[in-house]
Amino acid sequence: MNRVLILTKYGEWNEQSRNRFYYPLEKFNIKKFQFRIEPLFPSSKNFYTSYSINTIPRIYQPIKRIIKLVLNSDYEFLWLDTEILEMIPYEWESLLIPLEKKIILDLGDSKFFKYTKSDSIFTQKFLAKKIYSWIYRADTIITRNQYLENFVLKIREDNVYYLPPFTNQLYYREKKIIETLKEKENCIGWVGSPYTTRFLEILREPLKELNRVFPIKLKIVGGDTELDLGIKTEFFEWEIETEWTCISEMDIGINPIPKNLRETGNLGIRVLKYMAMGIPVVTTPVGGGRDLIEEEVNGFYASTSDDWYLSLRRLLESTELREKMSIENRTRFETRYSEEILIQKLSEIFGSLLK
Repeated sequence: MNRVLILTKYGEWNEQSRNRFYYPLEKFNIKKFQFRIEPLFPSSKNFYTSYSINTIPRIYQPIKRIIKLVLNSDYEFLWLDTEILEMIPYEWESLLIPLEKKIILDLGDSKFFKYTKSDSIFTQKFLAKKIYSWIYRADTIITRNQYLENFVLKIREDNVYYLPPFTNQLYYREKKIIETLKEKENCIGWVGSPYTTRFLEILREPLKELNRVFPIKLKIVGGDTELDLGIKTEFFEWEIETEWTCISEMDIGINPIPKNLRETGNLGIRVLKYMAMGIPVVTTPVGGGRDLIEEEVNGFYASTSDDWYLSLRRLLESTELREKMSIENRTRFETRYSEEILIQKLSEIFGSLLK
C-alpha cells in the first residue's frame, strides 16, 4: 500500500481545502493508495465566520507540524498544499522531507507572490525563490487554474497537470427556468464568507440603478449580514446541506473579485457551483472565472461598475438569454467538471506516479 500524507494549511471548513482535498478523497478509490490529511490549522465553523486564528495556535501548530514530520515518516508520497510552513525558507523546509519521498505539489492560489513581489530585504533574500524550488523538486505538480498552469510551465514542462477544484454533487439539482420577468422578483445571488463580502461593494451603484427598472432582490449565502447595498437583500447562513437549495433559487450568479496578483490564482469555486446548478454567471475575468466562463456564451465578464450594470441588465431583460446560458453552463459542467471526470483525471495523475 502506498501511503500518501496530505499537508494542507486549513481543515474542511476552508473552501479551498474542502474542494481540493476533502471532497475528492470521499470519492477517490484507488486500492494502491492510502490517504491521510493533516491540516496545519484544523479549521472550524468559527474560523469560517471570522477567518482568524488565535496567536497561540499560530505558534504551536507550526511547531507541532515540524515535530510530526521529523519523528514520523510513514508515508511514501507527500501531497503538499503549496508549502509546508509560511515564511520559512525552502532550504529549511526541504530538510523535513526525506529525499526518497515523492512529492505532489498542489498550487491552488497565488499567495506565493507575497514572496516574489515583496519589498522586504529578508523576503527577497530568503523566500523569493521558495516556490520555484518546490516546483523544481516536485515529482508531479497539480495546478488548479490555467494561470497557475502557465506559470509553472514557464519553469518546467514535465508532469504538470491542470485539475479544477471539485464540487460536492450530492445536492445538485438542475435548475428549470420557467418564470418570466414580470411574474416574480429576479434573484441575483452570491455565495461566500463574511471575509469576502467586501468584494460585493463594486455592485452597490449597479444594483441600485437596476432596482429602479427591474423587480430584483439580492440573496447572500454565508456573507456578512451587516452588508447593505441599498436593495432588498436576503441573508442565509452557509451550511453544506443547504447551500445548494439556496443556489437553486438564484436566477443569476455573481462572482466579483479584485483584479490583483493574489486573485490571479482564484479557483472559481463559486462559479463552478453556479454552473453545476445551471445558472448564468457574471464574473470578474480573473483566475478561475476567466477559465470557466466564455464571454456571451455561458456568462459575462465584468470589471467595472458599468460592466456589472450592463451585463446584469442584459440577463434581466431576457429570460431566453438566461435559459440559453443556463443550459450551456449545466452542459459544460457535466462534460468538463463533473465528479466523474475529475476523479478520472486524479486517478491518472496518481497512476503516473507508480510508473
